[in-house]
Amino acid sequence: MSLSLALTAQNPNPHSMGKEVPYDIALTSTGNYATGGDVVDFTTVPLIKASRPPLEVIFYNLPGGYNAEWIRATPDAINTGKIKIYSASGTELTAGAYPAALTANDGIRIRAWFKKNL
Repeated sequence: MSLSLALTAQNPNPHSMGKEVPYDIALTSTGNYATGGDVVDFTTVPLIKASRPPLEVIFYNLPGGYNAEWIRATPDAINTGKIKIYSASGTELTAGAYPAALTANDGIRIRAWFKKNL
């Protein structure tokens, strides 16, 4: 795995329905990008008590020229979903070292919503 995760902030007020809990998470590359996307293991974040993958993931803090996509694991698992990263031209990054723009500053930030009490 080439991404490490760190909880940056937890919203203390879940959605008004009380069925989802959002987490802000920093992803830091620690190796090379893998074609097809890098695995994200949410079990490495101790405060996330869910047993299933997030319901939704949004990306923010991506440097200009990059886009990303959350790929839910099949079958559902909290430790095998992937993040696929694309360049400005819409092509997936090739296998190899992450571009400097993605490893500088705060790395990649995501907000992930997990179902409450799973």
